[in-house]
Amino acid sequence: MFRKHQDWRRAACSALCIGGLFAATAAAAAASFGDLAATGTGEFFADCGRLEAGPQGCPIFRRDDNSFLFIENTGNFSFGQRVWVSGVINPASTLCLPFMAPGIENNEIGECFEGCGTLAPGPLQYTHLRTDDGRRYCLDNEGAFGFGQRVWVRGCLNNACDPICPGGDGCISGNTIGLCYESCGRIVPSLRCNVFVADDGQPINIENTGGFGYDEHLWVQGCLNPQSTICPPIIEPGVEDNRIGLCFQECGLIVPGDVCNWYFIRDTGDFLPIENPGPSASTMRVWVQGCFNPESTFCFGIVRPGIEDNSVGECFEGCGCLVQGPECVLLLADSGERFVVENLAGLHAGDRVRIRGCLDRTCVTPCGQGDGCIFDNQIDGPLGDMNCDGVVNVLDINPFTLALSNSAAYMMQFPDCDIRNADITCDGQVNILDINPFVRLIQFGGCGGSGG
Repeated sequence: MFRKHQDWRRAACSALCIGGLFAATAAAAAASFGDLAATGTGEFFADCGRLEAGPQGCPIFRRDDNSFLFIENTGNFSFGQRVWVSGVINPASTLCLPFMAPGIENNEIGECFEGCGTLAPGPLQYTHLRTDDGRRYCLDNEGAFGFGQRVWVRGCLNNACDPICPGGDGCISGNTIGLCYESCGRIVPSLRCNVFVADDGQPINIENTGGFGYDEHLWVQGCLNPQSTICPPIIEPGVEDNRIGLCFQECGLIVPGDVCNWYFIRDTGDFLPIENPGPSASTMRVWVQGCFNPESTFCFGIVRPGIEDNSVGECFEGCGCLVQGPECVLLLADSGERFVVENLAGLHAGDRVRIRGCLDRTCVTPCGQGDGCIFDNQIDGPLGDMNCDGVVNVLDINPFTLALSNSAAYMMQFPDCDIRNADITCDGQVNILDINPFVRLIQFGGCGGSGG
């Protein structure tokens, strides 16, 4: 499957990813004291996780795999915050008497950085990580990646290191680095592993499901390991150390906020705080994809719903006909432009469809033609298919007439069908203006003589 430039997916890794090969650092073994991480003597530990109150109120560091370690130093951080912790593990620490359990004495603690960015040249031959919000950071470890590559980085963020990192907004120390994986999709039933199927139909194993079920549309961000062992005994590509949450994919406006820096205005009129506003706010609608967190805290520590770890791109909203190109099925939009479409959802050349997604006019694909690509798209159709049998023919005439005359009756009689399939003109309304285009669909096929 084609991808935008390098890959629009993001990745995180707890093992060191160098050039796509994984050189394992010291990793915690299986838990043996409840959820306590069991470790070897003198093992060095460094990772991001959540600061929590543990047994008897003792501070603990909760890892993403739900295991935890007792820690001594909490710095100026509060319980509930995501932090970076490093130090040498004592498997029999007495940090929380009467327990004798794994803990990190005299630990270092700092702000956790986790995110995607592009490697770019900085002053004095430094390499910067340029993040989606425009900030630049110096890295301890660049792996074997080069300028222009999109990577995921996790480490300890220091915003006050200007002499060490000229021209940057801070340093990320002790970092891991790897290929980016980020996609929306669904977890599907599997007898062996946690299988995640992205919206483009590509399945991959993921390490963490976060307790989500099969019927939820999810966002996954993790480390794409070409030789993952998260599904033993098979060695195959997998997403390790992944984060997971509810997927957010919509077109809308981004505007400056009052309490928060930026807001995303949904078509419903709701305002949502958004972590990354993109290059700037404007009157143009943009496409936003990210993780919807009902309890986000990036808005000055206020707990409220928000959009996290998001990307921002050009919004495509429109209708057209799917046509067969030399290599791929393309969208012949009503504007006359031709686009490669990432997610066809089982629709075929000859179908009239409605599509919303992120438009990339500079994509490179095996299709080798067109005016750009529409990624991470939602697709509806075939338009005119009013009885939901997958084809547009004379059997759709009566349901179409019912939808036009009595929408409530139509939705009661066809509860599993989408009444928007009667909006042939794609003006957002089902009315008499859709009659003639619907008749052409019946006469000439699914595209009404406009293509296919």
